[in-house]
Amino acid sequence: MGWRARLTVPVLLVALLPLTASAQEYVPEEGSHQGAKMEMWNLHGHLFTPDGRAFGLTTMFFNGKYLVVSGTAIGLGLTDEQDKKSAFEYDFFLPLFGKVVHTPGQLDERYGPNHIRRVGSDAYELSIRMDSLRADLAIRTTRPPLPYAGTGLVRWETHESRGYSFPRAQVTGEIAWKGALYPVTGHVNMDHAWSNAMEEDHDLFMVQLDDGTDANVLFRHDRAGKGPLPGSFVALAFPDGRRVSYDSFDVSIEGKWKSPKTGRFYPNRKRIRVPDESLEWGLLPSFDDQEFAMMMNMTTSNAARPGLLHFVVPYLPWQGMAFWAGTGTVAGAGADGAVKGRYCGVLQGYGKK
Repeated sequence: MGWRARLTVPVLLVALLPLTASAQEYVPEEGSHQGAKMEMWNLHGHLFTPDGRAFGLTTMFFNGKYLVVSGTAIGLGLTDEQDKKSAFEYDFFLPLFGKVVHTPGQLDERYGPNHIRRVGSDAYELSIRMDSLRADLAIRTTRPPLPYAGTGLVRWETHESRGYSFPRAQVTGEIAWKGALYPVTGHVNMDHAWSNAMEEDHDLFMVQLDDGTDANVLFRHDRAGKGPLPGSFVALAFPDGRRVSYDSFDVSIEGKWKSPKTGRFYPNRKRIRVPDESLEWGLLPSFDDQEFAMMMNMTTSNAARPGLLHFVVPYLPWQGMAFWAGTGTVAGAGADGAVKGRYCGVLQGYGKK
């Protein structure tokens, strides 16, 4: 796996939820929130070239405070399912000096030369330029926002988190990887999250089934992967418009992968059961080695040029932040029979056992 990671603050590529009485009536808050301790705008999805080559996409616009570290980060990850390789690049902007603009009330985030912004009633634009990775995408939302946990508010033991997801948004544009350009189309989950604290260990799975069903699964766990802990949920949006969310569900581990770089074990083969919906899905990764281990690059300018401070300490960053973020397939059963589809997943907070 090729990788370049450049951030040490914990990153949880997760969309958490807004407060609302009904998922059908939910109005998303796209702008930034000045009082939030953590805020992110993320895209996770599936891109395809004209000849059918499949890429996974992970992006992140992050703003937050963690212990003594406070600042803004931009991230772009690509997964090549054909060649079974992945790469991830980050830049961390120093407070006060970085060329960063947060816009309250509307989506217009600018991190150096990178941006994500609204350009129409249901249209958005994303551009991220890193050293060897680039993405320029036009995004069009086609489905109503899906607030997590149904109510739009998640309470963990120590804090509250809010946010939402636009499931299965359509994308067109271009990605670049080490100078190779790929025109792409596809679909992504576009998420916005904010919280009054940094998040804790959890997995996030964003499921798109061939029958049109969308789901977000947030699975809180301990370092050994045991859960679901309080704050976990499965939020479902069915093709007929019905939306439900459950905090009672089961996750079983059916296989683990050990990272040769960090020594961490990732339970990346899982089975999810939601008894109230007679639903059972098996999740199989497109390939195992989709881990990102991270070092730090601080910049006061933009994400395409080395920063003022660049730390490359062998092995030390891997004692801190590492996570698995990638793609896979879904196969199982629903109330009406067999189902299949695809997913994007983020696995965070696992140890070496």
